[in-house]
Parts: sequence; structure tokens; C-alpha cells
Amino acid sequence: MTTRVDPRLAERRRTVAEGNARKRLRRILWALLVVSLVAAVGWVAQSPWFSIAHVAVSGVGGSDAHRILETNGIVEGTPLISVAPRRVEALLQEDPWIADATVRRVIPDAIEVVVKERIPFAWVQMGKGWAVIAEDLTVLRNDGQPTGPSLVIEVSAHGRGDRVKDPRVIGGVTFLAGLPIDTRNQVSLAEQDGELWADVGGLAVRLGLPTEMKEKAAALLAILGEGIPSGSVVNLVAPTRPAVVEPSP
Repeated sequence: MTTRVDPRLAERRRTVAEGNARKRLRRILWALLVVSLVAAVGWVAQSPWFSIAHVAVSGVGGSDAHRILETNGIVEGTPLISVAPRRVEALLQEDPWIADATVRRVIPDAIEVVVKERIPFAWVQMGKGWAVIAEDLTVLRNDGQPTGPSLVIEVSAHGRGDRVKDPRVIGGVTFLAGLPIDTRNQVSLAEQDGELWADVGGLAVRLGLPTEMKEKAAALLAILGEGIPSGSVVNLVAPTRPAVVEPSP
């Protein structure tokens, strides 16, 4: 027995089949277009048109920023798209001298690096040598002899990049930070009988325990502003009640 298909139903089936075929074809064409575009963008991004031609670095003094950049491929010819600014910033900040760094891609062919460096602030006696520290107590290097404010306070050895946590050093740095540079550069702090003393350009200053150091610096400046005889001893153990013992006639 032969079953006849309604011509209208057959036409409907053919129309649906053709529509589905066209949809599949459009999907294939769109997929090919997307793949082609992605490939084209990838090729352009990796091409010399978008490769690094300039690396502009500012703020570098004592750090190894240039070496770090070169070691990690931030050099001319590297595809710009391969540079991850946040990763490069993190690598730069591993250098103890670098407090902060900003890295930016500049389309089409440049990298801009701005570095903020720590500055040598004081010298601290560590073991048999000296360490240079920044104001935030980061050890910058472990060598040399003091050429500025010094803390003759023997503390345990610290490596580059470590933070000094000794309260005597923290207090000494706080005291130094409260002084102008010209006065600060004349200061040498030392510990005597459990107290901190400062030699300020030949003037003996008793500081006592490493507390209220900012106030003690302010009191010292006030006393120096009034003028005191050479050879005097300044007592700042209680900064609100400073005392000056003048030398005997």
C-alpha cells in the first residue's frame, strides 16, 4: 500500500530543511569569521607594528630597575601585548630600593615605567659591620661606613629588604625624622646603660628610653634655637620638661 504525502506537507518539510541548512551554514561562516579575526588580531599584536620600540624609565637612582626589566624581557622587540604591567610592577618592587613602581603600556609601541625609590636615611651597626636603612626601616645594603646619621646600636644581622623591628632603632629613626637634614646629618645615636644618647654636632643629648621621640626632637630644636653654651648636656628624658646642664666655669 502506497502512502501519498500531501504536497503541502512535503513543501513545508523541504522549506524547514533548507532553513536549517542555511542556519548551519551561517553558523559555520560566523565561526570561520571569528577565528579569522582572532588570528588576524593575534598576528597584528605579535607583529613588529605592536612590538616595544621604546622603554621609558624615570625615577631610577640606586635601584636595579633597568636590569630587572631587561632580565624579564621588557626590551625592544618584545610584543607589547605580552607585557603584564601588574606583574612587572611586582617584580620591580622585589628590589629593596624600590618603594613603588607603575608600569603602563603605551599603544602602539612603548612601555612607560615610573619608579619611586627609597632613600638612604641612616646607618645602623649590625654585627661587625653597618647597614644602610631607609626611613621605613628597610635594609637597603649591608656595607660601607657611615656618611650620615648613625645609630651605634648593635642589632642582629638583617638581609637586604628586611625591616628592622628593634624598638631602639625605631625610636632613633623617629627622632632623626623630626630633625631638619642639616641637623640630622650631625647626629650619632648610641646606647649607654640602657638609655639612648645622641651626639649632635658635639652636643651631648640624653634621650632616655625610645619613647616620645618625635616630641624629643621638637624639644631639642627649640633648645638649639635659643642657643646654649658649648659642652652643655641636654636632658630630654621628659620632653615637656627639658633641662640643660651647662659646663662648669
